[in-house]
Amino acid sequence: MPDLSNIQIKSPTTAAAITDVGTLQMVKVEPFNSHVLAINQQSVSISIPGQAALVLEITDPKLLAQLQLGQKLRVTIESVSDNNIKISLEKVVSRPQPIEQVPLSRDLAAKLVAISKLPADQVTQQTYLINNSPINIGQARRLPGEMLKVITLDQKNITAALPGSSRVPLNQTYSVAIIIAKDGSAQIEFTKLLNKPPTINITTSTQQLITASPKTDLSQLLNVA
Repeated sequence: MPDLSNIQIKSPTTAAAITDVGTLQMVKVEPFNSHVLAINQQSVSISIPGQAALVLEITDPKLLAQLQLGQKLRVTIESVSDNNIKISLEKVVSRPQPIEQVPLSRDLAAKLVAISKLPADQVTQQTYLINNSPINIGQARRLPGEMLKVITLDQKNITAALPGSSRVPLNQTYSVAIIIAKDGSAQIEFTKLLNKPPTINITTSTQQLITASPKTDLSQLLNVA
């Protein structure tokens, strides 16, 4: 699920495929969805959208034990240098059944616009939500008077009016996300809190990726120039 505060627009890649270790400069890298294709004694192969598999060296057996064949992942390229690449693998867990859905209010949308990447223009905002739904906002508690107190994923606090939220029980904390309903309307979806699995952080050498994944266009994957 995309993080509302961290979604970035990826600029076109113009660099040629990387064939040796040169001077790498990361421009912007957008997190992408993946899954585990194979697990070996000291490596894991993960899928890359539109590309050949990426083979990552993982020598720590405890980290390898956290992965399963077919496991869905959210992959983030954290940093790129001449010698090393830092990658995080976040295991994707299925969302529980929603407890309630309430139409996204103008007040809440405006406050999210002020602190996140959510576009202000309504037409652009609708397109953005359709393309990225569901968008995890963070955690929220309903307050009296159909008000909602939200702590976003990046620990920002907002309080906004949310008409219709009286159906949501008071004094309980929920995970909240923006979804697009079947009728095309933006809704705030309330679900039980999930125990987030630990993120697997990997630091690997650029040369290792080049050697282990010769068919992968690393310049496109890393968006380097």
